[in-house]
Amino acid sequence: TTNIFLATIDSIDGCSTVVATNQFSPMPHTYGTLTVLENLKGEVSGQVNFAKAGGILSVAEYEEHAPEEMINNDNQHLEKEIDKEHTYSNYAFENDIKLEAGKTYVFFTNYVKETNMYVVDGVQYGTREVISNEQKPGFRSMPSTSLKIKDNDTNEYSSYDVFKETYFK
Repeated sequence: TTNIFLATIDSIDGCSTVVATNQFSPMPHTYGTLTVLENLKGEVSGQVNFAKAGGILSVAEYEEHAPEEMINNDNQHLEKEIDKEHTYSNYAFENDIKLEAGKTYVFFTNYVKETNMYVVDGVQYGTREVISNEQKPGFRSMPSTSLKIKDNDTNEYSSYDVFKETYFK
């Protein structure tokens, strides 16, 4: 992991099979922008682009950059003709969390220079939701109150300060 930071998602702009690396990936990535509020590892500031494995794509969008051999193989195994423009698939890993625009998370990322993208590292554990003590799910600057971080296994919240002290000091 090259960068770990606390950030609020500004927008979720789409899903693509090429956004993370500029070449076809069988696992598409949801992408968008976020604003970094605090660095835990590395130095990132302001609004940056991010990508996270998984997302929803039409079959046509998925096949747009796919190798012809793969498309031909998939077509041979279809039971009937489908409308590829209007048939969608949700590419998601089991137990992964769904990111939401406006919410704040700790992101574990790897920076990909070729795409100027911070790619979330890991699935269920690549992001952890953070809320303020007032139970507010997103903020645009560091609040003066204490923060809580969500445990993705138990869905319980604990102290963000203790999390930082335990893993980043």
